[in-house]
Amino acid sequence: GGKYYFGYTTRIQNIDDGEEASIKLYKNGSQADGERGLGQNFSSAANKGITVSGFYIDEAVATDYYEVYARHEEGGSQDAEASGTVFFGYKLIIFRSKQ
Repeated sequence: GGKYYFGYTTRIQNIDDGEEASIKLYKNGSQADGERGLGQNFSSAANKGITVSGFYIDEAVATDYYEVYARHEEGGSQDAEASGTVFFGYKLIIFRSKQ
């Protein structure tokens, strides 16, 4: 257990002008990041690729599991780019100097 820093990003192609894409982190099946961690972006042109990213710090125990979900408003099925998709977590270790 401990505190962890999570980062997640994806790029989705062919999103039209004014349409949105977003990415969210889930912990044990429930949204973890809330609105403050939500990655969201709007397309500024037709058939444009857009990237959405989020970052979040959370307290975790050994039985916790995390998932990332992305969504878009394109209306049809769009794949996330494999080369533009990343999900990582780092355990944070705090060092305190003895003074």
